[in-house]
Amino acid sequence: MLIPWLRKHFEKLRTMPVAWFVAFVVLVWLITLVVAWIWGGEWGGTFGDTFGATNALFSGLAFVGLIYAILLQRQELELQRKELEDTREELKGSRIAQETQNSFVSRQIFEATFFQLLRNLNDIIQSIDLRSSGTEIAAGRDAIRSYYKRLDRLMVRYRDSGSGLVTRDGAAKAYEAFYAESSHDLGHYFRMLYNVIKFVDQSDVTDKRFYAQIVRAQLSDIEANLQLYNCISPRAAKMRVLVERYHLLKYVDPRQLFGPDHTTFVDESAYEDEPR
Repeated sequence: MLIPWLRKHFEKLRTMPVAWFVAFVVLVWLITLVVAWIWGGEWGGTFGDTFGATNALFSGLAFVGLIYAILLQRQELELQRKELEDTREELKGSRIAQETQNSFVSRQIFEATFFQLLRNLNDIIQSIDLRSSGTEIAAGRDAIRSYYKRLDRLMVRYRDSGSGLVTRDGAAKAYEAFYAESSHDLGHYFRMLYNVIKFVDQSDVTDKRFYAQIVRAQLSDIEANLQLYNCISPRAAKMRVLVERYHLLKYVDPRQLFGPDHTTFVDESAYEDEPR
């Protein structure tokens, strides 16, 4: 019964001046001495024996003081625990804020590099030119279109003698011959395009497909068609994986391919808009 009562009235007891309790103990002790001195003799001894109860009282009071100290310590521990919990919450909030800031800075760095790579790619496209007798006859994407017509003429040479169609094997041979003739202009372009997509693929951004779509939007129909035939070359095996992963051939124009089944040269995922 004592301990529940102390818990209930703990706040009130905690605010009582300790001096009051000490004064009460001293007063009782003085009264005991005065009574023992006045009565003295046999009565004093008999009366003094009765103060064993007083000793028990003070022992009880000491026990109560011990409980009070324990409750006080318990409250202090609760306050410390609450303070630690508040500190942990503050640290957690700081960590989240720091992670958010780091993520924002990382994205800024990524996008700055990404768009610089796109500018470099466009610069390379603009630098492509086609000359005849030292005279420029086409430049930029017009030059790429002229190179694609060259590939068309080579495809004719590798048609199947039986069906009159360009098979996969024939298309691969025609493209290798085309690349050997045009690599001095187109090799840099293909390597740069590959590195832009590779940069996106190896980055830590969560929406890689969004940035790959930006790259895809830069490609003209002829560039997409040319990339299809590039993907059947052994030297472009890594590029083919990225082309299929990020659906870079969505804008291929089948009417300008060199065979009705040439879209099957790469996986159908290369032509999709949404991931599977």
